[in-house]
Amino acid sequence: MNMAKVTFKDNTVKCVTAKQLQFILGIKGIKEKIFTYEFI
Repeated sequence: MNMAKVTFKDNTVKCVTAKQLQFILGIKGIKEKIFTYEFI
């Protein structure tokens, strides 16, 4: 399963699946809080 490490602007780091990442990026309010993400 593809996993992604998401780093938010407040330095919170969460590991999510690729499907969850697509969902998160689709939500405008959350997307603006994301600093970077990378697939792991």
